[in-house]
Amino acid sequence: MNKIEVLQQYFTSAQGWELVVLKPGDVTIRKTLPGSPQRCMDRRFGVTENGYDPDAVPLGPAWMGALDGIETFSRRTNPLARAKEAANKVRALGFEPADHGDYALGADGCSFRRARRAGLIPGVSQAVGKRLDEFIKTKIKAQHIVLREAQYHARGIVLNDREFTTVLPENGKYYVNDEWFAKLAGIRPELYLPVIAACGELILPIEDRKLFIA
Repeated sequence: MNKIEVLQQYFTSAQGWELVVLKPGDVTIRKTLPGSPQRCMDRRFGVTENGYDPDAVPLGPAWMGALDGIETFSRRTNPLARAKEAANKVRALGFEPADHGDYALGADGCSFRRARRAGLIPGVSQAVGKRLDEFIKTKIKAQHIVLREAQYHARGIVLNDREFTTVLPENGKYYVNDEWFAKLAGIRPELYLPVIAACGELILPIEDRKLFIA
């Protein structure tokens, strides 16, 4: 099967998904910068107190839940061991482990973290409680990023498979998922693709369920 046929197995028309292949120049793609913190797929990165600044978007790979979204696929049962394993994978690829919150909800400003804790995402492990999570993130020296509200309404999710590049969210227009990052971290597509689809179905109304393929 080609790429589109594979994706259609998980991003189905029955769930309202439309797959769109982007042309060069449709989105801003930049090379990742070694040492940068990883991003969540959240669309608010780059928004500052003075508005959206594309140069303020961390040039680490974007992945649902950032560190949480790598750790959640670990087979280890001990929460600290799981987080350490995930952080080591991120650092081995040249980036810094991170998570995020926002000014309104604090650490729970990450939709992936809230949905995971509530058991809304099939195929992933359950999250630990808030206090243990804070202890673990401090222990492994994960960076915590606080986000502000973006200006634009989300158009859908951009899926990017070009290694060591990332797509900019364009002031809230796009949720971004740098698929190559999970592959290099040893997570198989048949495991993460249905999770990305499930996340999209939680955060996007059915009329905005577009999967843009960079």
